[in-house]
Amino acid sequence: MTRGVNRAPARLVPRSRWRSAVAALLVATAPAVAGDWGVWSDAPALPGPRAGMGGAELGGHIYLTGGVPGPERVLSYDPNAGSWETRAPLPAPARAVAAVSAGGALYALGGFSPAGTPIDAVSEYRPSTDRWRPRAALPTPRGALASVHIDGRIYAVGGIESHGRPSAALEVYDVLLNRWEPRASLPTARGHLAAAALGGELHVLGGRVEGTPPRFVAAHEVYDPQRNLWLERAPLTSPRSDLAAAVVRGRLYVFGGQAPDGPVVTVEAYDPRADRWVALGTLPAPRREMAAVTAGDIVHLLGGFSGHAPTDKHEVYRPPS
Repeated sequence: MTRGVNRAPARLVPRSRWRSAVAALLVATAPAVAGDWGVWSDAPALPGPRAGMGGAELGGHIYLTGGVPGPERVLSYDPNAGSWETRAPLPAPARAVAAVSAGGALYALGGFSPAGTPIDAVSEYRPSTDRWRPRAALPTPRGALASVHIDGRIYAVGGIESHGRPSAALEVYDVLLNRWEPRASLPTARGHLAAAALGGELHVLGGRVEGTPPRFVAAHEVYDPQRNLWLERAPLTSPRSDLAAAVVRGRLYVFGGQAPDGPVVTVEAYDPRADRWVALGTLPAPRREMAAVTAGDIVHLLGGFSGHAPTDKHEVYRPPS
């Protein structure tokens, strides 16, 4: 249910239009080759198996919120010490919750309650006090959504609403005013998607529409906050949901996920100047519903489902220079 929010209609600019306008500026890059795929290494495992949690970096630490098992649990990881700590639990336990940091605080958004109901809870955490406090609720209750921080605002996009309905909602939270506002709707409604902030824009990737059978999505749609419109970009190389995304040094990386015929094991990078995806090898092990968190120039890939069971895996990825 949407609470008094009039969603603005989506405006989608075809790739052909913007490509012709900026073709002279595109810089082609060579495809990745063996030896230029980046480096994977193991890091201290999570205190226990975990999947479907939110992940974010704040103050040099990595935070994981909610998920299964233990949807109230919050963990933090210190990359310098290589150690995990348990933090104050979520006020609204949830799985498939989104997490994002902004203004020196960590935010947990939406998710599914232990009973499987989409929730509208928004909670703010301050590490200095190890306490959560409630903030203005999501106008559209949903789980399996994605969120990013751009210029002092938090963007909550997509997800699954009540009765398994895919969400097209894009709602923006002003951290200082504690207020949500609707923006142009996501052109392809879906949940179990990934999102990342790159160059002041919101990139939304992949996802799934529930059904029998479910429909997996390869769409890559980009929201321009300045113009309140959506742009179509090069789609993923294959449809997938429950993937993870991260940005390092101006490049967008996607990891794993679930496809109609099984797990996705690839790592791919998006070059925004050339509008194309480049294959960068495979994951150390297939995973879905994991968190990918950038700390410095390293991506931490945390937890997720390996097969049908949550895993405690924690691997770090150093992208190619």
